[in-house]
Amino acid sequence: MDFTETDFSFGILFNSSFKGTHFSGATLKETYVRKVALNNADFSGVTVYSGSRWEDSNWWDAKCIPQPLLDYLLDADSHPLTEETKSKLVSNCH
Repeated sequence: MDFTETDFSFGILFNSSFKGTHFSGATLKETYVRKVALNNADFSGVTVYSGSRWEDSNWWDAKCIPQPLLDYLLDADSHPLTEETKSKLVSNCH
C-alpha cells in the first residue's frame, strides 16, 4: 500500500497489517497506532508525529524511520534496540 503524504492526524490504526507500506511524508499528528504489523514499512520524510501513540506495534521492524521520529519512538515506547538496528533504520531512509 502507498500512503505517501496521507494525513492521518487524529486517526486510529488498529489491529491491522501495514507490512511494506509506504508512509513517506505522511502526517501522524496525534495518531494512535495499536497492534499494527509494520514490518518493512517506510516512514521516510515523516516529520509530523507529535502526540502520536504507538502501542503493541513493531515499529522497530520498519524499513526506514527518520532519526527524529526514531528518537520520539524510543522515548515514548522505550523498546530496547541495538545501535546496529538504530543505524539501519535511519540509513535506509532516502
